[in-house]
Amino acid sequence: MSNYRNAGQGLRYMFVSEIGAIICTILALIPLINILAVIGAIVLGILSIVGLYIAGKDLEGCRTAFWITIINLIFGILESLFRSSSLGSIFSLVEATLSLMVVYYVCMSVNGALSETGYHDVARTGNTVWKINLACFIVQIVITVLALIPFINVLAVISSFLVLIAKFVGGILYLIYLHGSYQALE
Repeated sequence: MSNYRNAGQGLRYMFVSEIGAIICTILALIPLINILAVIGAIVLGILSIVGLYIAGKDLEGCRTAFWITIINLIFGILESLFRSSSLGSIFSLVEATLSLMVVYYVCMSVNGALSETGYHDVARTGNTVWKINLACFIVQIVITVLALIPFINVLAVISSFLVLIAKFVGGILYLIYLHGSYQALE
């Protein structure tokens, strides 16, 4: 069997940062604490990137996801600077595409290691996470286009709500996947 200790450790960091990000999002709603929540979210974001870097020592896909994340940070800054222009919309689409690519590379590379070590059930969860993210991405693009058409835009709003629910479910499954993956590979 191959040794995937670095991958397990990196995935643990990613799991902890995801849980922490949820807590920070909730704390951000509380006045005065919201500043600490933002600082915590930044620290946890860095922890997630460090986790990708560490996992990338064992898994080529995680290494690729690390570099895509770095590039995505640049597009995030550009999107913030040009938010009110059409250029901001383009940067936002690039950001969403790169985020989808990160999920793909993480899930596929981790799934390979999980399958190699006999954790096929956890790998199946990773496939489900990837498929939910891909479906949400495609549907969101269709909804964005439909929102431009009068009268259909009402359906687009309702559909956006359904996509939000699917993304929430996908996020929960991603947490379950990261947890199972780091336990299997450490």
